[in-house]
Amino acid sequence: MTLISPNKAFGFPGAGCAFAIIEDPVLRRAFSADHHATVHDPSVFGYEASLAAYRECGGWLEEQLAYLRANRDLVEREVAAMPGLKMAHVEATYLAWIDGSGLGVADPFEYFLKKGVALSPGAQFGAPQFVRLNFGTQRALLDQALKRMKS
Repeated sequence: MTLISPNKAFGFPGAGCAFAIIEDPVLRRAFSADHHATVHDPSVFGYEASLAAYRECGGWLEEQLAYLRANRDLVEREVAAMPGLKMAHVEATYLAWIDGSGLGVADPFEYFLKKGVALSPGAQFGAPQFVRLNFGTQRALLDQALKRMKS
């Protein structure tokens, strides 16, 4: 089963248009049986936005992906240079999971918050030694956050 939506990639997450590709007929029937309980029909706006995105916005998406890759690479370089922090290489996401267990602090989220950087606390995801940084943002803001983290 493959679940697909253009919503995040093309920047219209509220549009409400996603689809499933299910080759196995038994699995497809089971998925279809739940129709309208958790799966809803797309909105007209979502349908039209999805068509326009897939038909006409490939160039924009490639530029966006290149920008996000450069942001990711910047975060990876900067985090690798910060004592006590580790980060695994990420792909297909704009979320960096940063391991702060080497900082010697009880709560990396609070530690960085006091430095003026509001990261997502890893405790929300069952890993309190981690923080999550969303690098899907303007480079100037990302630079500022990384400088504050370094301080």
